[in-house]
Amino acid sequence: MAAKFEDVDFGARNWPAIIISSVAFGAMHRDRWIAGSLAGALYAGVMIRRRSLIDAIVAHSPTNALVAALVLMGGRWDLWESVSSPFGCKHLLRRLQRNRLSHPPA
Repeated sequence: MAAKFEDVDFGARNWPAIIISSVAFGAMHRDRWIAGSLAGALYAGVMIRRRSLIDAIVAHSPTNALVAALVLMGGRWDLWESVSSPFGCKHLLRRLQRNRLSHPPA
């Protein structure tokens, strides 16, 4: 184990770390934990292949954008209900739902 985070080799294949972090990522997505775990493994693969944590973070952005589009334009509010976040996704979801109900699309 690296003494400093800056010394971590992001290209190394540490299977226990990949599995644990992927399952933890999936657990944050509650009832969609299998899909979340698979996505976490995919992002870990990006990190290993590109040897960069930032590339894995950037790879996650289109996923979030797609989910946001499905929620906001397609009415798939259930996709946000399953996310566990310290930033209050449930509170934000309720506000968006109330706003959408009080201002329905034309």
